[in-house]
Amino acid sequence: MHYSRINQSFHTNHKLCAAGYAAAGAYAHLLSYCAGEHSDGEIPEAVAEAIATPEHLATLNEFELLEHRDGFWHIIGYLAAENPPASHWKALRTRKKENKRDQRSRDKQKAAESNGHSPEDAAAVEAETPF
Repeated sequence: MHYSRINQSFHTNHKLCAAGYAAAGAYAHLLSYCAGEHSDGEIPEAVAEAIATPEHLATLNEFELLEHRDGFWHIIGYLAAENPPASHWKALRTRKKENKRDQRSRDKQKAAESNGHSPEDAAAVEAETPF
């Protein structure tokens, strides 16, 4: 499950309170996008404009919660708030793939051994298997 950290004082954050409920809701949606897309707090301009109105983006920018650079909106302090960086999720996916591959290999060896084949025969069969 992917997540984005929201401080327990989100509801009383002076910047978000001053920005208003609608802008705070847009901010929460932008945080969710960053978590789901593993973007390290960076949102393409077109995506940000699909999530939030230009007025809300301007308000969040005014209160220094977002900044606009090079065609992207950036959530200020996204990684500093201990949100996992994209590299964390990439490493996790890689580890899961490796674990699944290793589990399948063990399952094939167990199946071969239970059918009376030696572990070496199972390894030879696995080496010949194209998938």
